Amino acid sequence: MITNLHYMGPMRSGTTWFSLLLKHNFTMEVSEKYMGKHSPDEFFRGRWDGRQRLKVHRTKEEEDQNLFLFIHRNVFAWLASVRLYPFGAFHLRNKPMGEFIKSGFTSSSERIRDDRHYANFIEMRKLKFQEWKKLEDSVSNFVNVPWENVALQTVPWLHKLQHEYNLPMCGPLEYVGDITNERRRYYSAHQYMREFTSEDINFILSQCDLETEKHFGYDYEEWL
Repeated sequence: MITNLHYMGPMRSGTTWFSLLLKHNFTMEVSEKYMGKHSPDEFFRGRWDGRQRLKVHRTKEEEDQNLFLFIHRNVFAWLASVRLYPFGAFHLRNKPMGEFIKSGFTSSSERIRDDRHYANFIEMRKLKFQEWKKLEDSVSNFVNVPWENVALQTVPWLHKLQHEYNLPMCGPLEYVGDITNERRRYYSAHQYMREFTSEDINFILSQCDLETEKHFGYDYEEWL
């Protein structure tokens, strides 16, 4: 029986909005029980408190009571958003896209919560996506949630989730949040692609783990 909705995803992927949506519609715990929402490695290595790893002890029975929901955006929509507010690397905020995507950083942000240096944000995404894939392979209940699916078709997505896992509802399932129609059009028409040159696109795809990206729903050659 599912007792906790464990939400997670890369920063700037709508995790805060997603948690509010889940809390508004379902009468169960919604939390980051076993790891920070942006830090899949904590599930395996323990929580990072800024100095050391603190192991979270759990039984398989306890773990199986969690539904792990992984929300994310495609790499281009995500980078366009991260550049506006790059947690852990604010010195890169609003840099020209060509410079931003090639800049390395060592994160000290509570939002990222790890102790690693990254060659760029694409490398961070690649490593964390690989860790989320490992998590998917390790747990019994895992849902892949492309942001575009839940943000653009919220109520049908909620009904599908509720039906598949028989989740107790607060009432009629409904949208909550501040995603405007203009913003929906921006994402559905891939308008964020205007921020990238052909050189940027080629560099980004060369840095991605395309197999893992495709596993989570992004076949970039199909729509670029």
